[in-house]
Amino acid sequence: MNSPEKRIAIIAIHGVADQKPDETARRISDLLLGLKRGNALYQAFNRLDLRVPVREVAFARVPAREETPLAAAFRMDPRAQCLKYVHSRPPGQSIRAALIDMCPVETGAQELPAPSEDGAYSLDHAFMREQLSEYTPRDRERLYDTVRLSGSRIGAGQASCEVHIYEMFWADLSRLGSGLLRILVDFYQLLFYLCGLGAKTLDFARAHHPRDLRWQLFRAAQYCAEQLLTLAVPVLNLCLLGLASVLLPLHLPIGLWTAVIAGGSALAIGLLIGWAMYAFRYKLIPELWPWGIVLVVLVGSGAALGGASLAKGASNPLEAITLLVWLVAAVLILWLMQVYQRRKPGAAVAGVAGVTVVSIIYLLILGGREGEDVLGSAVQTAEWTLLLLAGCWVCFSLACLATSVTGFVAVRGVKPPAEHEAAHRSAWTVHLTLVAPGLVVALMNLVLWKVLYLLGRKLIPTTVHTPIPLFSALPEFAIWHDSTREYVGRLIDTAASPFFVVGILAGMVAVLLTIWSLIPVVLSEFQKAPRDAKQTVWLGRCLSRSFPVMRISGEILRAMAVIGLPFAIVLTWLNWHEVRNAEWVVRMKPSAPWLLTLFGSFLVLALSGSKGPFKWLALGFRAALDVALDVVNWLRLHPADSNPKARITTRFVSLLRYLCHWKAAGNAGGYHAMIIVAHSQGTVIAADTLRFLRAANRESVLEKLGRDIPVYLFTFGCPLRQLYGLRFPHHYGWARHDLTWPGAEPDPAALGVELWVNAYRSGDYVGRYLWHPDTGKARWLMRQETRNKVEFCIGAGAHNHYWDETAPEIAAELDRLIEIACGNKPPIERQEIPHL
Repeated sequence: MNSPEKRIAIIAIHGVADQKPDETARRISDLLLGLKRGNALYQAFNRLDLRVPVREVAFARVPAREETPLAAAFRMDPRAQCLKYVHSRPPGQSIRAALIDMCPVETGAQELPAPSEDGAYSLDHAFMREQLSEYTPRDRERLYDTVRLSGSRIGAGQASCEVHIYEMFWADLSRLGSGLLRILVDFYQLLFYLCGLGAKTLDFARAHHPRDLRWQLFRAAQYCAEQLLTLAVPVLNLCLLGLASVLLPLHLPIGLWTAVIAGGSALAIGLLIGWAMYAFRYKLIPELWPWGIVLVVLVGSGAALGGASLAKGASNPLEAITLLVWLVAAVLILWLMQVYQRRKPGAAVAGVAGVTVVSIIYLLILGGREGEDVLGSAVQTAEWTLLLLAGCWVCFSLACLATSVTGFVAVRGVKPPAEHEAAHRSAWTVHLTLVAPGLVVALMNLVLWKVLYLLGRKLIPTTVHTPIPLFSALPEFAIWHDSTREYVGRLIDTAASPFFVVGILAGMVAVLLTIWSLIPVVLSEFQKAPRDAKQTVWLGRCLSRSFPVMRISGEILRAMAVIGLPFAIVLTWLNWHEVRNAEWVVRMKPSAPWLLTLFGSFLVLALSGSKGPFKWLALGFRAALDVALDVVNWLRLHPADSNPKARITTRFVSLLRYLCHWKAAGNAGGYHAMIIVAHSQGTVIAADTLRFLRAANRESVLEKLGRDIPVYLFTFGCPLRQLYGLRFPHHYGWARHDLTWPGAEPDPAALGVELWVNAYRSGDYVGRYLWHPDTGKARWLMRQETRNKVEFCIGAGAHNHYWDETAPEIAAELDRLIEIACGNKPPIERQEIPHL
């Protein structure tokens, strides 16, 4: 039996949303099996499970940082080496020249030519090299489980063509975890990563304005705001949580005090000795290791006896227990911040600083009090910590104000129109990634403290508490003689003051403005997309007008962060009698705790109920988190040895490597062409990886791509121009073309692809056209075709449902690509033809 003349490999790369393994490959097969186009027919697809080895990408790697383990553990600068190098380059030196000086080409090595690009020495390629340089697949990531769906295409009067569908699944490397606690931690990390994303955007912009004092001040202001939000605020909140742990010893029976001190001392010292022996195990005589347990037991026993003796001789054993509990809490805080250090350089230093300051305050208060009021000492320490936290929020708002001012001055100093527009876009990205996470973190912290108080309320004693002088002088607390339990509750409710209610209402106005502008687009997700040309044009124009309106929402949020947040804090904590006793304030006081509880309930519902049959209750909140997390993860550097971009790219390149090696049974030959079908974020993964391989690949087998094996790229819902190009103009300037834009249009030759086809819906809020102009009806009605580019609108609709029966044009276009790849159809020659 003769084998088919041609074999085509299709790689399906999914986008955002709650994807499942193998789902995208099945959708592609469903599209082809249900095709209604001419006499083309696809037979049944057979499934074969595959396990593909994952190996590093071969390229000239960036040398590892030369620093001591101590310096690495307390590193503060989050910038990539390439960014630091171009920031400090001499005046007049280009970015390319600086990068060549930093990492020159090895002797005898040559870069592959990349049309219209700067090759491996463009800044975006250099940054991607650094993202991938320290990553090596390990453990389960060494193997990638995927599927191959095998079928064939039969056309009247045409040679048959064998079609194999593969899937490049990446959601498991980038998405939120499962379980409420895990999702909550990931959500906080996402908010902090957003600040780093703004910093990265600013670093890329600064590279184009070296040694410009205005841009240096802009970066300094942003850096201060970012560090306050992502380091100071988390540390102080963890310290408050650690101080709350002293409630546990208060409920111990008096008869167990001595035993707890002795046992805690033995456990702490034993674990310390055991950890030290393990850390330095290779310096010990191997034969002595099994007997090391004797040393651990002896030292632990001695610590237990010493602890028991101290407990019996101590005037206040409860004080010793609470100090021991705080010590354990402090160690846990330092450990958490050290773990966070891998993702956020500077976290370890912040942890040490925060724990040290709070410990000093605690010891001073504890040593200056008489009697056995251990709880009062902890609560007063918490009050001082709360004041420090409020001060951090005020400083954060001032830093946001400074960022706005310095950003305005820096952008005004950029004169060429194209560079000015890019600088303006970069500055707005910086502002948005500061204020939005800041406001959400402030509200979430209040919610979580309210929840913790309600859960642990019965653990707080009802003894009378005396506030610190700064609080007792305020009429809010001076006229009350609360128990500690009531005082802590009113302290949390006071933090959620009426001024925060005003802020929440302003935030709701901003959100509602955005929701209203997007209602036609969002509703089109749940309706069958109309084929009418007028409706298509209307929805496209509506979405285009919605983007400037959403800018207004962003400005409202910025005003809240820069003006509203410090105003609320100052008026809450200072003794402004006239304002605090105003009638509107008195009326709104009961609303603050109620709104806080409502916000918390929605947050819990949105985070925990975002999967399963009731996921609609989350109102798309989980989907929005997935989108944001995918973008942030793709652009972040840390942790350098396992960032998501390195893991995803390595898996994708390993799949490409497998397909380049693949041979049919009987040595009948390999694939004659590849078609990469990508949606949403998958288009960014495909484009970035292909561009990088085109410029920096050092692997001979992958040189077949585009040379021996033509590659065709089919994208839809592509955010390269509409999202990445706008929000990160100096990183993705190549993805957007405009008269007032510095980048060239997306060039298929730079990706090494034979033909790039891009399809979109007019109301796609993530990604639409790449090459059409931003004005006129042609972008909705005309199919644009050139030698290596095809672009068309498939009608009205939003970002999803490109894979189902509502988009028959996608199946038809994919079949055309297969027909071209098989040699059954000539290449594209036409320029523009009407589409709708």
